[in-house]
Amino acid sequence: MTIGVCCRPPDTASVAILDDMRRWASDGHCFILGDFNVLLIDWDKNRCPPGADRFSKDLLTVVNQLILHQYSREPTKINDSAQTVLDLVLFPRTSGVDAINHFQPLGSIHHLTLLVR
Repeated sequence: MTIGVCCRPPDTASVAILDDMRRWASDGHCFILGDFNVLLIDWDKNRCPPGADRFSKDLLTVVNQLILHQYSREPTKINDSAQTVLDLVLFPRTSGVDAINHFQPLGSIHHLTLLVR
């Protein structure tokens, strides 16, 4: 089993993360968690809306190719102006994720702490 943790800074189109995801998944079960800074993926409909950036489209393609499912549905970054799902929990569709619990941020960051069960 491979567990990957990613952090993609805003406004970067890091293809390296997508290549890493493919490499990690090549060995079998792969669990990927992290802040991908993608706002324009509709995970419920499994599509990107018109106008989505290239990285969002490529990420969705890779997630589908690797037969992963994005389990995080509630906002994970909360500040005065917005609540967004930036932190993704990408597990195989058959992984049996029972719950994702959201806890207060650690320190002064705006991202919630997630516990995946």
